Amino acid sequence: MAPPDLSRRRLLRAALATGGGALTAPLLAACSSGHRRPALGPATSARPSPVVNTAPTAAIAGETRLLAAYGAVLQRHPELAAVLAVPLAHHRIHARALGLSRLPTPGTPGPPVSTDAREAVRSLLVLEQQSADSRAAEAVSDLVNGSLLAAIGAADAVHADLLSAALPLVA
Repeated sequence: MAPPDLSRRRLLRAALATGGGALTAPLLAACSSGHRRPALGPATSARPSPVVNTAPTAAIAGETRLLAAYGAVLQRHPELAAVLAVPLAHHRIHARALGLSRLPTPGTPGPPVSTDAREAVRSLLVLEQQSADSRAAEAVSDLVNGSLLAAIGAADAVHADLLSAALPLVA
């Protein structure tokens, strides 16, 4: 059976079909509105505020783990390249957005992978679901990176849906 067509348009349709419309409509409206943020007044303290490390370390570790897992599955099951192409490309983008300058290379050792292709995809599906849950929880408590983490978590949830939809097509 031929691999599913996982084009960008199809991914966006899937996101909207799974409730992404409720998330994307306000974001699109916010981007196009003519409203500006009010100017902030003068600082109340003469002392500079302390520098805080704002790197979302758990999210960085999660993206690194996902990239390694996808790499390991592709190394064991190269026939899944078309099925895994879109989520893998997104994880590379997520990693860069989180500040990772060096991404794991395809030969980087990853977790053990089942010899059964369906089981390998299921393991990625579980990782995507866990990542979506983790990013959502982190987004609530991270005032600096919350919107980025929420977007990554939403994408991970869509990846889980895509992998779930692809499972019947995996031989």
